[in-house]
Amino acid sequence: MRRHLIRVSRNASEEIFVSLQEVGGELFLELRIYRRADHGGAFVPEPEAILVPVRVLPDLCSALDQTRDRLMKEGLLR
Repeated sequence: MRRHLIRVSRNASEEIFVSLQEVGGELFLELRIYRRADHGGAFVPEPEAILVPVRVLPDLCSALDQTRDRLMKEGLLR
């Protein structure tokens, strides 16, 4: 089972797709970059992806929130 949840555009030629998939009875979020050639065309997936167990999502979101807040405080993100 794999279900596409959302995609985030990085720029005109790169997007990050977030999908839900089951591996060995456990649910994971798959984060995969898709790219297309400079001349356009369809997005093609990169061969490697990051798999995050859904059960750690609350902790990961908290860590990302803390990271965002720190970067904002340091003036590296607005």
